[in-house]
Amino acid sequence: LFTAIFFFFSGYGLLKSYQTKTDYLDTFLEKRMPAVLIPFLISNIIYFFCMGLYTGKIIRVTDALTSLVGFTLLNTNTWFLVEIILFYIAFYIIYKRVKEPGKALGLMTGFVLLTIVISLLLGHDYSEMNGHWFMGEWWYNSTIVFVFGMLMARYEAVIVKFAKKHYMWLLPLAVIFFVGMYILSEDVVQEV
Repeated sequence: LFTAIFFFFSGYGLLKSYQTKTDYLDTFLEKRMPAVLIPFLISNIIYFFCMGLYTGKIIRVTDALTSLVGFTLLNTNTWFLVEIILFYIAFYIIYKRVKEPGKALGLMTGFVLLTIVISLLLGHDYSEMNGHWFMGEWWYNSTIVFVFGMLMARYEAVIVKFAKKHYMWLLPLAVIFFVGMYILSEDVVQEV
């Protein structure tokens, strides 16, 4: 649930900053990537020594190298950092090249959906390392919320106006939808 909130505000913040800050993309990668890559690499190093070597999970040199740089995840809880790095790069490329806002948002949505489909098709990681990218429902069950955040940034005035006018029935519907989707999500995880 917290990852979904993270993805929502990441998508919202990216598009809102792009819309309001002049030349936002000029320094985008220099500012955004270290903020994510440094904690990701530090986590990999800590887990490499504490979990990988100490517990004996790392047996082969290739496992050591891929775990140290994050191509396999000893700390599988950092999966969302891999995705957000990927989304940052896609956002930068798409919004740098495509100037029409609707088309850029459509391409970004398509990229996120493609990521979800790939994750669904790859299934679970049952290897010894159990940390390969895009494998497991956590790689896709909250990812779409990134797009919802971007949609909120793009259509914020319309959405807020509608929500203010109809909040009395939107709130109960949102609660029912949330509970239903949560139950469905738990059921799907049990089936896997």
